[in-house]
Amino acid sequence: MSDLIREKHSEQLWQNSDLVRLVVSFREVAGLPLRLTSPLGTVHLPSGFAELAPACSERESSMAKCHICAQFQQKLCAAAVAIDGPVTEACPFGLTETVVALRVGGVNYGFLQTGFVRVEGTPPGAELEETPPPAAGVVTANRYAAAMDLLARAVPQISLRAREIVEEGGPPPMPAHVTLACAWVQEHAHEEVRMTEAARVAGVSPLHFCKIFRQHTGLRFTEYVQRVRVRRARTLLAEEKRKIAEIAMACGFGSVSQFNRVFRRHMRQTPRAFQEAERGGGKK
Repeated sequence: MSDLIREKHSEQLWQNSDLVRLVVSFREVAGLPLRLTSPLGTVHLPSGFAELAPACSERESSMAKCHICAQFQQKLCAAAVAIDGPVTEACPFGLTETVVALRVGGVNYGFLQTGFVRVEGTPPGAELEETPPPAAGVVTANRYAAAMDLLARAVPQISLRAREIVEEGGPPPMPAHVTLACAWVQEHAHEEVRMTEAARVAGVSPLHFCKIFRQHTGLRFTEYVQRVRVRRARTLLAEEKRKIAEIAMACGFGSVSQFNRVFRRHMRQTPRAFQEAERGGGKK
């Protein structure tokens, strides 16, 4: 199963009312933020919730989502996948975070992330000399442990719901002609991509293609094309010293404004902020 299809499953999971109620209840009882991050890094949140804890939001506004935080998040998520259980660690700024991977049949469908607070007894972060820490909530070690116990008890139920979405509500196995069309899109996404041409590659009529493509991928054709382009843009922004406009054109976007709009919708941050976080926060 492709990363893009797993991303769609992650979105379907986050739209589930049981999980939304868990987020609300967890915040009320534990007093901690809780968010779901997809395998590709997209953050999903119920309407009306801020993306980060106040401390992290303040630091983000002053450092354009600093690269130190991004690297720490990647490390924590990788550790959660490796041990298939919760991982708790203090970030370089001294805030404690916990990540749990949501796995179905050995495949990762996202991460539950919480914490973003100071836990009593945690040593100051190594980066405090570089950037003064913003005001952050402080909780006792016992209170934080109790909150993590509450989360651990909820994870099996969430994983069960994820399994239902993937195995029962997810798209059926992808036939060869749809797989062929997906491969064609990935190869030509930097060009003008038309559904009629993809249908021709698949060997079916455009009307039939529109129906079977969504049936087997869970995505509208235009949405799939956008996700392929955003994924390509993520790679270029992280690895190459190119202007945002050049990357937008190289990935098939018609304009920089369209690139910014689509990228922000999928990644919850601008291409520039993503680039600075991935490549060290300096000017590119």
